[in-house]
Amino acid sequence: AEAQRNRREDAERAEAAKAEAAARAAVAAKAQVEAEAAEASRLEERRRSSKRARDALLPEPAAAAAGGPRVTTLKVRLPDGTILTRRFYVTSTAADLHNWLASEAALELAEWTLVLPAGA
Repeated sequence: AEAQRNRREDAERAEAAKAEAAARAAVAAKAQVEAEAAEASRLEERRRSSKRARDALLPEPAAAAAGGPRVTTLKVRLPDGTILTRRFYVTSTAADLHNWLASEAALELAEWTLVLPAGA
């Protein structure tokens, strides 16, 4: 009788451990799905932001011509060594520069900030 009771208790403990493991797996799976959804949402927002920047970006001016508007060329080196180059009117704003960088495919999904020198 006692052996039977011990087997029953062992079976109950095994069943409880199995149920607990299943519950932990369900919680982990739900957390994984939520994390993936949050990441997809973050990436989609970055894509929308990049599109807004492209839409706001003014056309690139032609190279400076004598007597024409003054134009300057900016180059930005990315951490991977890629160099982005674009011409701007000297009257362009930091927002124009930001829109250019935000519209670049190389930066579309990257974390970055535009830091201007003090007094700029």
